[in-house]
Amino acid sequence: MLIISFEMLVSGLLFESAYTAGIPLWLHTTAGLAAVGTGLIGLIRTITRLPWHRASHAARTLPAVKILSALAVLAFSASLLWERFRPLPVVPGASREAVAFFDNALRYMERFYLRKADVDWANFRRQAYRRIEGAQTPRETFGAVRATIASLGKDAHNELVDANWRAELSSNAPPSIKHPKFRLPVITARLTKDGIAYVSVPWFASDVGWGSLYRLRDPEGRAHARRLREKLLALDEMNPQGWIIDLRMNQGGSMWPTLDGLASLIGEGRVAALDMPQFDRRIDTWIVSGNSYSGTPWFAGLGSRRLTLKNGAAPLAILAGPATASAGEGVLVAFKGRPHTRQFGRPTFGVPTSPDGYALGHGVTLFITIARQMDRRGRSYDGPIPPDEEIKESGRDDTSPIIAAATRWIKIETLADSRVKKK
Repeated sequence: MLIISFEMLVSGLLFESAYTAGIPLWLHTTAGLAAVGTGLIGLIRTITRLPWHRASHAARTLPAVKILSALAVLAFSASLLWERFRPLPVVPGASREAVAFFDNALRYMERFYLRKADVDWANFRRQAYRRIEGAQTPRETFGAVRATIASLGKDAHNELVDANWRAELSSNAPPSIKHPKFRLPVITARLTKDGIAYVSVPWFASDVGWGSLYRLRDPEGRAHARRLREKLLALDEMNPQGWIIDLRMNQGGSMWPTLDGLASLIGEGRVAALDMPQFDRRIDTWIVSGNSYSGTPWFAGLGSRRLTLKNGAAPLAILAGPATASAGEGVLVAFKGRPHTRQFGRPTFGVPTSPDGYALGHGVTLFITIARQMDRRGRSYDGPIPPDEEIKESGRDDTSPIIAAATRWIKIETLADSRVKKK
């Protein structure tokens, strides 16, 4: 198994070099599968060549197996004892159970919070424990956990939610995505009178977590991406001069189906990243063969480009504003650095970040911001994203100031590009 893991790691490390060098993805994937397949065959042959009675005897007699088994039992027992008897702060009137629950929440915040370097944790803990004086049960500390989260600062992604948070995500969603099948938004697409392709992309709510896992677990997410591609393809057949992508009502949810749907406009390669400075780490967002990937797309060559647009490289205007938030801002960041692209409107809501959830038990989950968005140029965002051209007036018809400004810019870009091609 170590050999197989090593082969997977090497395959991932070599992906960027192979991609940059122009090596066909199918060739990289074939080589990776061949390497991993060889390791699997070797493992299977080793297992099948060893008779089961000999394997059982070896497991009982080999010192290494006995030692490893004993260590596993010891580690499990130690973890149980530590959880039961670990030292905890003395909080007046509070039970050990309540203090332990609250302490778990504090430890998670201190370990994972994006801006943890800005917090005086010793003082933060002292102030926090005062909030649970007299608490006898974990449930009695819920209010204190929420107050402690609030003391970290204004961050919409820091919250304590109960076990019904997935249902609440659906029930509290805007009317456009309240649906018996859960979360199918209304996508508006049309060709303006000036020959510009306009697409309004509202938010898409999903309880499926990080990255491209949604393709395996979220049929509505796949349907959303497919519907976006169909809208783009229909508009592309009309040979638009450029594109207007309207994210002004994209209030969050999951960005991955939207990235897949818009992939042919965003472009191929590393387009963004989730930046985690507290761990000195980042997770790249790739678009390969028209699909988005969180992290290295080891076997992207197994897929094929689902949509190729004739006018996919045309000038593109992004519309954003105060309602553009969270995943909506993540989609916006993925367009940053794309050639012939300009942002219009007003500054965004200001949470281009990503949370992670920790099940504390007793029916609640703690969400803490752990990453901020980074564009393909290496610039990180953790506040409102300002437009390239600020326009306060809104509207969606062709004569609205923001659509008119985007149209003027697209025409200028198209004219300049045509002059360059003639030279």
